[in-house]
Amino acid sequence: DRLMLRICTKKDAPLVLSFYDRNLEEFAKYEPLPMLEARTLSFHEQCLDFEEKEFSEMKEVRFFLFKKDNPMEIIGTVSCRNIRHAFYASAEIGYKMDPRFRRQGYMSEAISFMLDYVKKVHGLHRVEAYVMPDNEASLGLLTGLGFIKEGYLHDKLCLDNVWYDHVLLTKLI
Repeated sequence: DRLMLRICTKKDAPLVLSFYDRNLEEFAKYEPLPMLEARTLSFHEQCLDFEEKEFSEMKEVRFFLFKKDNPMEIIGTVSCRNIRHAFYASAEIGYKMDPRFRRQGYMSEAISFMLDYVKKVHGLHRVEAYVMPDNEASLGLLTGLGFIKEGYLHDKLCLDNVWYDHVLLTKLI
């Protein structure tokens, strides 16, 4: 009710750049962002072109989150990547939120929408999430949405030459 979720295209690159510029330091804690490239319009245009191609091939979908009362400012994203059809019927979910809008229920709404979307449109059965063990907010968000902890992955992601463990959570939809 409070959000507008939409897929952004190359023409939206200035909005995406603004979103990352505002939040780059925060996002770099959890994902490998090329710090300088991520600050350019051309980088985001290329990313949006790639995502559009992946979407057309039914391999990925990313929605950008806007508050309905401010449709020109991105406040977050939710995506499903590595969509596998047929026997696996699964994908990996990822999300990020501008810290100013955290703990207000927006991401819960967005993830719930995404789960419904990938079930209906892609026929998925299983969605996986990878979360750093000390990210209590994400762990709480996902378990609150019915995700269960399935495992612990050692050295899953390397950031600034340091390897980080992750918790694997899944939800059957």
